[in-house]
Amino acid sequence: MQIIVAILLVFTATSSHADSVKERLSRLEQQLSSKAYMEIWQSVEQLRHEVRNLRGELEQQSYQLQQLQEQQKQFHSNLDQRLSTLEHAATTSSTDISEPSADTEQLIQPNTENSIQPDQSTDSDQENDLDTASIQSMYDEALQTLRSGHYDDASVLFKKIVTHAPNSDLADNAQYWLAETLYIHRNFDLAASAFQRVISHYPDSPKVPDALLKIAYIQFETNNAASGQKQLQRLIKDYPDSSAARLAQQRLNQNR
Repeated sequence: MQIIVAILLVFTATSSHADSVKERLSRLEQQLSSKAYMEIWQSVEQLRHEVRNLRGELEQQSYQLQQLQEQQKQFHSNLDQRLSTLEHAATTSSTDISEPSADTEQLIQPNTENSIQPDQSTDSDQENDLDTASIQSMYDEALQTLRSGHYDDASVLFKKIVTHAPNSDLADNAQYWLAETLYIHRNFDLAASAFQRVISHYPDSPKVPDALLKIAYIQFETNNAASGQKQLQRLIKDYPDSSAARLAQQRLNQNR
C-alpha cells in the first residue's frame, strides 16, 4: 500500500512539474510572439512614416514643377502676343555695311567706325543685300528662331538687321528683340543698355514703352526697387494707353 502511495505521489509531482514547464513554455511563446509582433508593428509604422514623407516631397516637387510650367507657358504666351502684334513693314535703307564684331558688347551697338566703304564694283550687290525683301525675310527668320527658343541664333539675326539697316522701319523692333535675348539669358547689364538704345535711338518707336518696362524689371531683378518703381510710374504717365503701362500698373500693385 505504501508503495502505491509513493508511486502516486511521484506521478503527481511529475505531472505538476510537466504542467509547470508547459505553462512556462506557453508564457515564453507569448512573450516571443508579442515581441515579434511589436517589432513588425514598429517596422510597419516606420514604413508608413517614410511613405508619408516621400508623398509630401513628391507633392512639393510636383507643385514646383507645375509652377515652372505655368511660368514657361505665361512667358511664351506673352512672347507670342507681342510677336503677333508686330507690323512687318520695312522701307529701303541706304546705309554702309558695318563689319559685325564677335565681341559681346557689339550685340548692343553696331560698329560704325570700321564700316566698309562700298566701291563701284560691289555697290549694286550691297544694295541688294539691303532691299526691303531681304530685311523683311531676315526679320521674319529671326522672329521664328526666337519663337523656337534658339535665342543665340535669333540675336545674331537681329544684330545683322541693326548693323546693316539701322534706319529701316524694322530696326527698332530688331533692337528691342536683340535686347530681349540678352534679358532671357539674364545678362542684365547688357540687356539694360540694349533696351536703353531703343529709347535713345528710336524715340518714336512703339517699342519704347516695352523697353521702359523691361528696364524697370531689370532694376527690380538687380535689387534696385526704388528706381524700378520710378521707371514704372514714368511709363504709366508717358504712355498711359499702352499695354506696357497696364503691366507696369500690375507690377506696382504687387509691390504695395
